[in-house]
Amino acid sequence: MKWHYYLAWIGIRNALKFFKMGKISGWENIPTEGGVIIASNHISYFDPPILGSCTPREVHYLAKWELFKFKPFGSFLRSVNAIPIKRNVIDRQALIESLDILNQGKALLVFPEGTRNLRAKLLPPKLGVGKLALEAGVSIVPAHIANSQRPVRSFLSGKPIEVKFGPPIPKTWLEQVPKDKEGYRLVVAEILQRIKMLES
Repeated sequence: MKWHYYLAWIGIRNALKFFKMGKISGWENIPTEGGVIIASNHISYFDPPILGSCTPREVHYLAKWELFKFKPFGSFLRSVNAIPIKRNVIDRQALIESLDILNQGKALLVFPEGTRNLRAKLLPPKLGVGKLALEAGVSIVPAHIANSQRPVRSFLSGKPIEVKFGPPIPKTWLEQVPKDKEGYRLVVAEILQRIKMLES
């Protein structure tokens, strides 16, 4: 791990543990090596660092490109493994960079809904996640996060941040899915279904 990533990782991890702010389960479902996609719902700007700190591995993640407009902040995001992505279009550069990360045997965190969603019902997923999964041919670990919108308020009200990681969607299943739009839809539908199963 890069030293600044490690400091953030260990700092958030210890804060969640020391103040009993976090309840984590299923982290053993994350492979300890090899490329893997972690796909989660998205309710807060705090989700990427919290989810990243709850995994045993260094994680790269996609973030909307607007956050990179202010260069100093963009440089900081890059230093903690963020990859800029343009929403509502097919961002080929982000796809290429993400595939490269996965081909190097690293972990990538994605949010299939493509944006933050405070409602209980998940938004329709972006097909790009399905395309990425099929092109990379790596397993996908579904994740669900709750109560991360206002971490301090959640702590004071006795509602810890809850993070759950489910069993991975195996590569063998993905290998049977066609690499076309219908295949992308099948993959993202399966991902969302598995995320929903982690809600309760």
